[in-house]
Amino acid sequence: MANIYKFYDSQRGCEPSSLLNPCPRKSPSTIIIDNGSYECRAGLATSNEPDLVFKNLAFRQKGRNNEPDTVLIGRDIENLETLRSQLRSPFDRNVATQMDTQELIYDYLFNKLNIKSEECVENPVVLSEPTANPNSCRKFMSELMFECYCVPSLTYYTDSLSSWYGAQHGTANFNDGISICIGYQTIHVVPIVNGIVDQENIRRVAVGGYHVDYFMQKLLQLKYPIHSNAVSLSRAEEIVQNHTWIAENYASSCFQWTDIPYYEKQVRRLQLPYGNVPANFAAVALQGERQVERAKYVKEKQALEKLEAKSQILDQLREIQELTGTKLHRRLADLNVDSPGELQCHIKAVRATVEDLKRKITLKDEFNRGILTKEWLQAKIDALDNPDLAHDFSTFDIAEYYQLHIGIEQIRVPELLFQPSMIGVEQGGLSETLTYVLNKYPSDKQVELANNVLLTGGSAGIPGIQQRVEADLRCCRPFQSKICVRLAADPYGSWKGARQWYADADRTNCAITKAMYEEIGGDYLVEHELSNRYYPTPTKTLTK
Repeated sequence: MANIYKFYDSQRGCEPSSLLNPCPRKSPSTIIIDNGSYECRAGLATSNEPDLVFKNLAFRQKGRNNEPDTVLIGRDIENLETLRSQLRSPFDRNVATQMDTQELIYDYLFNKLNIKSEECVENPVVLSEPTANPNSCRKFMSELMFECYCVPSLTYYTDSLSSWYGAQHGTANFNDGISICIGYQTIHVVPIVNGIVDQENIRRVAVGGYHVDYFMQKLLQLKYPIHSNAVSLSRAEEIVQNHTWIAENYASSCFQWTDIPYYEKQVRRLQLPYGNVPANFAAVALQGERQVERAKYVKEKQALEKLEAKSQILDQLREIQELTGTKLHRRLADLNVDSPGELQCHIKAVRATVEDLKRKITLKDEFNRGILTKEWLQAKIDALDNPDLAHDFSTFDIAEYYQLHIGIEQIRVPELLFQPSMIGVEQGGLSETLTYVLNKYPSDKQVELANNVLLTGGSAGIPGIQQRVEADLRCCRPFQSKICVRLAADPYGSWKGARQWYADADRTNCAITKAMYEEIGGDYLVEHELSNRYYPTPTKTLTK
């Protein structure tokens, strides 16, 4: 019997954080903010760890009868699923666009760091932004910081490069390599050549940790329709974090799951919570399962009947195809077909329909053995419809009824990072995009880049991802090529890398001041080794 695991629903909304001691300081310390689309990490540059970590979500309910609004942020939201439809994020995918929600989050952040934000924030701010962030989004963020909070200076950095900097032990010697940031909404493949980011060859994949969680939720809801309401996005996220891994060879690993002993050994059973149940619960539950099974057989019977009808039509058309002379023309006239060529097209279309119906049949074993007939299916339906069918409910295990069996989903769901087409995203996966970026460079430069690949981001913590990327990369590289794929060991590597970079030297020349903001514009960016490249927004020209 496989181990039975429990959900930790009571801990989902309460991430611990070490808040600061509200003691006065002579000089304001710099605030470093890693503003991610999943989590926000913030703290002073004098701290070794982030002082505040919370989910980047906000809930706001308007007060009644002149009462103030109720605002909950991140870890203060005790039950995310209850308020899921009312939660707000400042992000549209990986780009911050909702500045009203972002203001609520910054108010919460400054308050928890014991920094007064009513009039003016006296602390310089070092803030993360997405790779290749649009100028318009940077403009809104700078406007919020300078106009609303009146910060003295603002420095932007990207999370993929700060993680890279931290992995290089805080030195400014980047060398050559590729930083792969597997975020909550997207994956970024960022090449670094001669210590400088090659902005033109950065590539993005439109899948991330959120899509993996969503994929897990939908698969389990289809697998357990009776428990679909209990399979929430938060529970799917917990399953992905604790019970999934990435197979080095996906095809062979899928084949292993067809072996019953392997399945019984590797399957993980997760216990859903349940309370007091009525005495007739077993009969009601069994009746529900029988109805689901009956619907499956009815659908299969309808598909089989349609398959038989189309197969008969196909046989008749093939018989007509064998005719010649007047008999052929007479039969073509009966079918309203003008020529033998049109008949051939008709046969091809019907044959494609027959093959498609065969693929849709779910009872493959019975179909291949020839026992899947309308009579066999009708007998199954009649047996399920029989109300006099006796059942022994003494052996019914209610706890087992509320269990989710996570089998092949352990490898199928995270495979989405390498095959986005599984959810209909027409893009190459992580390994394919990495190979595409490498092929943009000469062979000698490819060797240096492939020998220094860093995996970072929240979803990089899924077990097996390092071995999978290395195996895929080895398949695409010449024989005996040097390949080194590293995994960022610290989950807070982006924030710590930015802190290390800021502490290594005087970074005042990398910041945007209020005067620069007013003179040059909100979309301006001071470039440095951890920032995006700045491309001025084209100005509109009036034409006659």
